[in-house]
Amino acid sequence: MKRFRFRLDPALRVRRFERDRAARELASRRRETERLAGAVDSVLAELEAIHGRVASGARDGVDAWRWRAAQAAVDAKAFAAARAHAALQDAEGAADAARDAWLTARRKVRSLEALRERALTRHRQDALREEQSVLDEIATTRSIRRRRC
Repeated sequence: MKRFRFRLDPALRVRRFERDRAARELASRRRETERLAGAVDSVLAELEAIHGRVASGARDGVDAWRWRAAQAAVDAKAFAAARAHAALQDAEGAADAARDAWLTARRKVRSLEALRERALTRHRQDALREEQSVLDEIATTRSIRRRRC
């Protein structure tokens, strides 16, 4: 029986490498998205805390300078929250793009693997057919020898 050789094995290896690289990139993008989501949550919590301090200061009565400083802190935190949210949206977009790249790479690998599996099945069938032919030839030869004797 001949050794099985799939002529697209080099392409399959490359596609698997690309799929694995895309999977690593996707994992990296997801970790970045999770990190940024945590950052957004913490900035929003800080903003809520500042709002609470400003509200309590407004009830207690504060001078104009402290009121302006508190308002500036609120504005700065709101800006930081908006920036963090924009960064999160960018990261989510990059994660979606990485997921699409991974799905494409996975689909390419699966199609080549299906071709390889079909070729392997065909090779096995050919080998079985060849083996059966040899066995038939042996049986025929034995039968002829027995008749001559």
